[in-house]
Amino acid sequence: MTSPQTTPAKPTRQPRSAKVPKPNDLGVTVQVVLDRSGSMGSIAGATIEGFNAFVDEQRKIPGARFGLTQFDHDGGKSCIDVIYLDTPLEQVGRLDRNSYQPRGGTPLYDAIGVTITALKERAPAGKVVFVIVTDGEENQSQEWTHQKVFDLIAERRAAGWEFAFLGANVDAYAMGGSMGLAHASSRQYQPNHASVMAAYASVSAATMDYRTGRTSAMTMAPEEDSVGQPAGPLSGAAASKLWFPQGRAHRARAAKVPAAQGKVAKP
Repeated sequence: MTSPQTTPAKPTRQPRSAKVPKPNDLGVTVQVVLDRSGSMGSIAGATIEGFNAFVDEQRKIPGARFGLTQFDHDGGKSCIDVIYLDTPLEQVGRLDRNSYQPRGGTPLYDAIGVTITALKERAPAGKVVFVIVTDGEENQSQEWTHQKVFDLIAERRAAGWEFAFLGANVDAYAMGGSMGLAHASSRQYQPNHASVMAAYASVSAATMDYRTGRTSAMTMAPEEDSVGQPAGPLSGAAASKLWFPQGRAHRARAAKVPAAQGKVAKP
């Protein structure tokens, strides 16, 4: 009896495992403008810790460039120290008590204007995230006015730059909005360790999402107030009085005073 012939079974092809692409930086330069005025002294330790955590988190994905400006007012002049400018992230050092020493007043407009101008002249090849951190109102700028800063930020936003604003002891939403920044790119924080760390974690997460293309704009989670509810901005006259204590004319008046003294990092 002849055994029936059987057709050998074809080998089963194993499905290819799905390849999950690793996150890639999209060529982003992150520039931080950090308040070094005397009032930051009470949260100096938390600021150092939060900033270092921010930088460490960004280092997890290589490819970004980074910058840091510290600012205060000392000896009758604005001190705007551009320590890093469009620098490879791996070359950026950590803050400590020696490299971050709060003192003096708050020339916020000078710091923003000097830093944007310097970075604009450097002409970064990719996208830009510009982060502003302060714990108080502008009070010592010598060259840059609110109107000049507003116009410069508008110009850079039109060119594709993204901005983020962290503010304590002020209404960060009114303050950021007065400079032309979106509500979602501003965040309030309180002058204590936990709130400072949460603020830096929020801006770090937003920066990472933007760097990797998960979002198309800087969007930060809102902070929570003392009862665990999202804290909103002040509105109307309260915000105007807080941010413009000298009245509306203060916003647009062009000050004819000596230029701010700044140190700009060399390429």
